[in-house]
Amino acid sequence: MGTNVKYLADKDFEANAKSGGLVIVDFMAPWCAPCNQMAPVLEELAAEYAGDVTIFKMDVDQDGETARRLGIRALPTFLFLKDGVEVARELGSFTKTKFAEMVEARLT
Repeated sequence: MGTNVKYLADKDFEANAKSGGLVIVDFMAPWCAPCNQMAPVLEELAAEYAGDVTIFKMDVDQDGETARRLGIRALPTFLFLKDGVEVARELGSFTKTKFAEMVEARLT
């Protein structure tokens, strides 16, 4: 993981998810192939949308309480939060273009 996407632990979820603006939380695991495919896409988009979007990763093997509480049952699941409120969930692996479209749709 590079420096644009930050790791989020269960204990930090509430404070960061409600930090304002558009926040995307990637619920993932190191053994998940689609999760690993998304890693470079998320890094690029986090850099491109710096200041407008904050992207976090949550490893469900290390910090799974938040995933259980939110009913996350598939990986990767992307939780989109706007000003602390869930506005969307997307499951699976996406191209950079498709994921950027999802981000743009939630920025407006």
